[in-house]
Amino acid sequence: MKLYKKIILVLSVTICAVAFCSCAQQYPTASDFSAKEIENSYNNTLSGARMGYHNNTLYCPKYTNGGSFKGVYAVNNDGVEEIVECDDNILDWTCNPYFFEYNDNLYMENTFRDNDKYSRIDKNNKLIPIDNDSYHYGEVMYLTDELKIYYYDALDIRVIVNDKDEFNLTAYTGTAAGVYPYGDELYVMNGLGWLYKTNIYEDNGVCEYISTLNDKGCRVMEISGDYLYYSSYHGMYRYDLKSEELKTIDISEITSMNTYNGTVFYANKDGVFSCNKKGEIKKLTDISNSSIYIFDTEWVYLYNESGIIYRVSQNGDAVETIVLDEQ
Repeated sequence: MKLYKKIILVLSVTICAVAFCSCAQQYPTASDFSAKEIENSYNNTLSGARMGYHNNTLYCPKYTNGGSFKGVYAVNNDGVEEIVECDDNILDWTCNPYFFEYNDNLYMENTFRDNDKYSRIDKNNKLIPIDNDSYHYGEVMYLTDELKIYYYDALDIRVIVNDKDEFNLTAYTGTAAGVYPYGDELYVMNGLGWLYKTNIYEDNGVCEYISTLNDKGCRVMEISGDYLYYSSYHGMYRYDLKSEELKTIDISEITSMNTYNGTVFYANKDGVFSCNKKGEIKKLTDISNSSIYIFDTEWVYLYNESGIIYRVSQNGDAVETIVLDEQ
């Protein structure tokens, strides 16, 4: 693999102005990408997954000048390879792909191309264009042989079951803020905090109203075990799907969250935290306002449009730098 410039550990004053953390925080470079990958990890977000992970390789954005997106890096034990480079004629906001998994492959949605919108990333980090007819033009949220969920906008989330039964989920719920498939059921919460569920294979999108969760509203939602976690502009909450008990986890604005093995990981202006099944909260790092992705059994990956990507161990014992902004 062709190696590009080594990842820098010392940040300039300019970078510090836009980074997650202060100049006093410097972390070692990530060097080992051999942690056990979680099969078909579901990174729940209505805006698309900005990072992907496959075959011990992390695929993540390349930034320049403190925030302009200009391509895609592949990072693994062999080093850093630039697999996509956008030229200066492409607007920054359009040059920002999404990643998703399907049938043990990683795919990239090329938001900056009119043709070859979807590509499969092969084992040599080459992009193999695939037939557009295989996918809708909405952003992929969730993709299996039986269930496909596409996000067009907050009023149009298309659900396709077994490639034949299709319905617009939000026709019954209103503007969606959180969507989560869980077993045979699909949970959705609208912007007012009204929680619904539908049986994916029997109800044809007709949703059952469950509860109004304190009118807190919803930004993102995750389900782990019998608990539904959701965030609003006022904090993060845990709703027991069996007892219908609602518990406040955090009272600050949450920017992102994800779950793994019964633990919810979330970020706010003060850093990244974990909350276990008992409701015990632990601070993992001071790095703030991150988007959280979980691809393997050891790390939480942190993404932000500052041009720096970090990962923190799930127990909080280690923080590493992955890719820094190119100046």
